[in-house]
Amino acid sequence: MMLTDIDIKDTIYQLLRAKGLHEEISGRIYKDMRPANSMLEDVEISVLAGDAEQIQEFTLNVNVFVADIKRGDEFVENTARLRTLSAAFAEALESVMFERCWISIESQRVVKMNDTALHVINNHISAKVCFE
Repeated sequence: MMLTDIDIKDTIYQLLRAKGLHEEISGRIYKDMRPANSMLEDVEISVLAGDAEQIQEFTLNVNVFVADIKRGDEFVENTARLRTLSAAFAEALESVMFERCWISIESQRVVKMNDTALHVINNHISAKVCFE
């Protein structure tokens, strides 16, 4: 049975919950867009590409949003939270078999969200579906 984009997002969502990452963040894990005005540590799962070949492969982003902290009159990245959450997500997504999928992290970057007091941990992952 071929998986849809919705199916693979469900799989990644269940993996993150199974690894306890929903307890590491102050917000929620979303399989669609997170609320635009949220300042919580939310996770957003999005499918970038997928195929319908015999060995089905997907490319996804698992983005973790982290609010900046106030220092004087400005906001700066919350380095401690970014470091903690980066390590937790890298460990959870590093070469794991889950629900018939081989999931691996391809890269991880921390980027500033333009015109907001947020930084994002961008976990770029791949998933290969193993058919029985």
